[in-house]
Amino acid sequence: MHPHLTASDLILSVLQIAERNAVSVALLIEVAGRFEVTSNNVRVALTRLVKRGLIHTPTTASYRLADAADPVRAYLETWRLGENRLREWNGTWLAIHLPAKPFSRSVRRQSVNALTKLGLREARSLLWVRPDCLSDAMKPIEALAGLGLESQAEPLWIEARTELAQMWSSALWDRQALAEQYADGLQALHDSHEQLQTLDSEATLVHAFHVGRRVIRQLGLDPLLPPSIVDADARAALTRAMLAYDDNARRLWRDALASANLSLPGIDKNAEPTHVA
Repeated sequence: MHPHLTASDLILSVLQIAERNAVSVALLIEVAGRFEVTSNNVRVALTRLVKRGLIHTPTTASYRLADAADPVRAYLETWRLGENRLREWNGTWLAIHLPAKPFSRSVRRQSVNALTKLGLREARSLLWVRPDCLSDAMKPIEALAGLGLESQAEPLWIEARTELAQMWSSALWDRQALAEQYADGLQALHDSHEQLQTLDSEATLVHAFHVGRRVIRQLGLDPLLPPSIVDADARAALTRAMLAYDDNARRLWRDALASANLSLPGIDKNAEPTHVA
């Protein structure tokens, strides 16, 4: 099994491809086997996903996505909006002040994870900041709550002094690393496109899934800094390349699910699919 791929991740991705169609346990186990995910792990994950309300069983031994969305996956999905996730930055900073005494260590860990996912960084003890440049579509305060920010955390908007703003901009994010990640992601998609021409059908599915998933996660968790801090053109180029790659990968997967080997009743191969990662 891929070290960062869980049975739950794989199940949710397959059910996304199937859209509103029910998928049998046997099919999910067959697909999981291609990723070295055991049938036992699939069954355990199915039980947990049902309890979380993310999937349900319309018929015996089959599953499909529920209307409820996992907050983390929902946030990662915003990568498709590309640069529309940002608006022009006027120099204001969004800050979140955490209470000195958290309810518990696990609550604090969840808060830190939520803040990090939304691109905030700790400027000083208990104070996390980021440029206030996320668009209304991102709903940053609501997104933080959905991702698990503790309810007693206090949002603030700060007009930082020039020296302080410059220090935050240069010290809180590794801008060189972000530039390298954009370039590496773009190269990975290019290399993968070339490799897909030489792989057999099953290897193609697995390869496209892993590459697409990695770059989508990179884009979904990008700190979304404004052009005055990072190369936004490089980020936009990576998004465009990933959109094209994802379209191709989804076609491959839906063709496989609709084939004789992985039959999925009710699937129209020509229908507009949803992404695989």
